[in-house]
Parts: sequence; structure tokens; C-alpha cells
Amino acid sequence: MHFASHWPSGALLDMADAPPFTVSLDCTRANIERDFGFGIWTLPEMEREAELLRRAARIYPMSHWAADSLVGDYGIDPARIRIIPPAQNLTAFKPKRSHDGPPNIVFIGNDFVRKGGPRLVEWVQGPLAGRCHLHIVSADPLAMVRGPDITAHGRVPHADLIARLLPKMDMMCLPTELDMSPHVLVEAAAARLPVVASRLGGIADIVLNGRSGILADIDSDAEFIAALTQLIEAPDLRRRMGEAAFRHARIAFDADTVYSQMIDEIRAAASMQDAAIFAPYVPQGVGVLNASRQPG
Repeated sequence: MHFASHWPSGALLDMADAPPFTVSLDCTRANIERDFGFGIWTLPEMEREAELLRRAARIYPMSHWAADSLVGDYGIDPARIRIIPPAQNLTAFKPKRSHDGPPNIVFIGNDFVRKGGPRLVEWVQGPLAGRCHLHIVSADPLAMVRGPDITAHGRVPHADLIARLLPKMDMMCLPTELDMSPHVLVEAAAARLPVVASRLGGIADIVLNGRSGILADIDSDAEFIAALTQLIEAPDLRRRMGEAAFRHARIAFDADTVYSQMIDEIRAAASMQDAAIFAPYVPQGVGVLNASRQPG
């Protein structure tokens, strides 16, 4: 049995004869508690999640960030972990189109505040004023911002977003305050857009810092403004990073490849074979929670 999200699999803990299972996830409770400070789950609740995941025949985290927590926080055997990233149909995306005027920055996110939209608006209306144009795609009423350098599109059908809007964009910015492996960044790579985004969660697996985009400290307006300024002023850099993003997408995120390999992985796990479809996860040093407890 495979669970595309690990929350429903929790019912298996109370089953006397639970079937073998595999599970996909984008984070652990330990990830969220340590990195975002939610204060939602107690240690016993995190241990219950750990007990569940230790029973899984195979675990498929979306990122190294989540995989590190499985090993470091929950003591999962790395041999049972395969990192399988978000997937995207790359053929749906259209070639980029030239346009007049300053570079276009696109922000996509329905939770406007959590995704950092108000901060981006402040930068575009402040230090970046007159040097770029911000396009906001969001169903959030708070995102209906008006200004000389801003266009609020509201909700845009996905097909229109891919075919009509993204080809006119020059970069994406996502100064999110809380995310795991946001799929919109995979779509940016498929659209050949360099990205400026927060350095948190599993984002570093999607945006290759310095190669396909620039990651900034979530608390540093200065880092975000500097990164956006760098891309605004350098069209050749935008082009190189956009092409690097698309190459990364073809290697890591192509849906045909990822889904077919994942099916092979689940079949191998079901037959108890140690198939080398995806390489086993190799932890980078000590686990993240254990690392935080090392003496200075």
C-alpha cells in the first residue's frame, strides 16, 4: 500500500495486522517544530510519527531537508529512504516572449501574507521603484494591490498561467515565510525563470543557489533586494540562470521520468527487492536535530 501523503497512513498504527506500506512526504513534524516554531506537536506526538515512519517499507521524501530529519530526528535507516522530488509536465510550458519595458517579476501564491507578498510589494514600491514590474497571481483579496509598477491578476487559470503569463516573465520571487517544497518553483524552472526565494525548507533542492536562482535569508530584506537588483540589472545573468533552471528541471523534475521511476520503486519495495531505481539516500554528516545538540 502506498500513501501519497503520510498523514492518512497514521491509521495503520492502530491496526493489529497492518499491511506493508510505503509513504511520500514533504516534511516531518520535527522539521516544522524546529525550523518554523509552530509549537503544535508535543514530543510524544512526534515520537508517534517516528514510530509510524519506522514501520514503512520505503519512505519517499521530496527533499534532502525532509530526509535529514527522517534520519537525524527519527532514526530511520537511510537505506529505506529515496528522495523523490516534485514532478512537472515540462512539455506544457511555452517559449519565452520578448517584451518592452522593465523586467517582469512574477509572484504566485494564494496565501499572500505567508508567501511574503506584502514584503515584495514594499520592495517594488520602494528601493526597486521604476526598475521592474511586479505581476501578482493570487486569489487572496489582500493581493489585489494597485500601483504604477504592479499588476494584480487575481486568480489565473493554470492553463493561462503557463501559456499566457509565464512566457512574458523575466524572473520569479517567492519570499515565503513557511514552505516545504513549493511546486510553483518547479514551474518557474520549467518556464526557464530564475528565482529569488527564501532559504528554507526543501527549497534548496529546487532552486540551485547561484546557478538557477538566488536564495536569501528570510529575515533579510537587504539580501532579497540585492538579489532582485542583481537580476534586474543583468539580462545575461537572467538568461543563464533561466537555462540552468530548465536543465535542472529536465534532470530532476520531468514528470514522465519521475512518475515511472517511482512506480518501479514501489513495485520493487512490494516485492522486497533492493532496486537501484533511485539512489539510496546518503546522510550528510550527523542528523539535523543531533547536530543542533553537538557541543560548540
